[in-house]
Amino acid sequence: IDAREAAPSNAHQRMFVDGNPPPSSVSGGLSIGIPGEIAGYWNAHKQYGKLPWSALFRPAIDMCNEGIIVQKALAFSILQNKNKLYENKSFRGVFFKGDSDEVY
Repeated sequence: IDAREAAPSNAHQRMFVDGNPPPSSVSGGLSIGIPGEIAGYWNAHKQYGKLPWSALFRPAIDMCNEGIIVQKALAFSILQNKNKLYENKSFRGVFFKGDSDEVY
């Protein structure tokens, strides 16, 4: 079962070959792989699974809905990247209190 990530459809080889990469190769949507893990899990589950599919992801779903306690390393990383996170509207709603620039 191959569950490796796939490149975004607009990514291209030249983004990564010279010593002076464009910003899109290190930040933003073109710089990340499309996760293949869930598709890999689904294929493994179809072939070998015994438990209900929904039971496999209940702990992760609960963490998403209820939140988690942020440990020191993650808190430090969030603070180090505060400005970048604030620039992104989607991240702003997750990491910042209301319309302020104060991190949760």
